Amino acid sequence: MRREVFIASCIVLCVLIGCAGGGRQPADDGPRVISRDYNFMLVAQNLGIDDPDRDLRCYYKVFIDKVEEGRTEIALDSQKKYFKATLRPNRHLLKVEKWVLDQRQEKYVKPNNIDQPRPDFLYFDVPESGTVSVELIIDRTGAARYQVSID
Repeated sequence: MRREVFIASCIVLCVLIGCAGGGRQPADDGPRVISRDYNFMLVAQNLGIDDPDRDLRCYYKVFIDKVEEGRTEIALDSQKKYFKATLRPNRHLLKVEKWVLDQRQEKYVKPNNIDQPRPDFLYFDVPESGTVSVELIIDRTGAARYQVSID
């Protein structure tokens, strides 16, 4: 009789332990979530696309102060691509690298330097409060124009 009570108690204990850990989420190795608290945003878009065959999927690697901080989301070259970050108040150097999908290799590759937007860098200041938005607009010739605004 004692043995049956002991086994029943062990089963109940195992069920309770299993239920207690049931609400936990497994670790996710997917993309990291960007915090909603940011003070810098880059928006990149190529307005010089006039042919759907040239409108390739791409993204921009973003370097802040010569350190890779991440990349924009992937979208067609003619669509807006966003990158958000939290930077300390100071003067910063922004540098971008364009990466496009090579459909034959089925991977993203960095185009030659001649096909990168020029200029590919910008100095900007982050104030104590407010959000700095940098809009990178590329025209038909590949020339880049930066518009900086503080909200």
